[in-house]
Amino acid sequence: MDGKAARRGGRRRPVVVAQELEKRRDRRLDRRIAARERQLRVDAAEKLYVDAVEAIEAATRELATEIRGFEQCIVEATARSASLVEQYRHQQSRAAAAIRDEGCTVDEVAEILDISKQQTRQMIAEARHLDQTSPALGRVAITRLELPQGGGDTCENARRTALSDVDTDSHLSAG
Repeated sequence: MDGKAARRGGRRRPVVVAQELEKRRDRRLDRRIAARERQLRVDAAEKLYVDAVEAIEAATRELATEIRGFEQCIVEATARSASLVEQYRHQQSRAAAAIRDEGCTVDEVAEILDISKQQTRQMIAEARHLDQTSPALGRVAITRLELPQGGGDTCENARRTALSDVDTDSHLSAG
């Protein structure tokens, strides 16, 4: 023992000092526990954040895949529609040419079909071109206008037939 401790008679620290040291130790322990709990809360919040980031990325990828599917459907639907429209335009051209073949003038065909003379000429020319490039398709739909029995004006009969064909084919545009 050193000289001072021997003079004091080997006394222990005063109780107040010991209590103060114990309080300090308890405060340090409480701070460590609080820091650990805080770190656990931060870690849990970070995990929630990372999980949300991953969920957002997954949802974005899923949406992109779904959009690509819809875009492909749009492309296919557009192509189908364009093909149908082209077929119906060819049908219109052949109908105009068939009316012309019945002896109607371009003016009469234009009046019957309620289109301009220029459109009428273009349609008739297209029908002639279609007949030359694909003869098998040229007269499938319209080989010759069926005229009602009883004669009369050929162009007027052709007009009635063309108008009735439009009425019976209106279901095609509805579907």
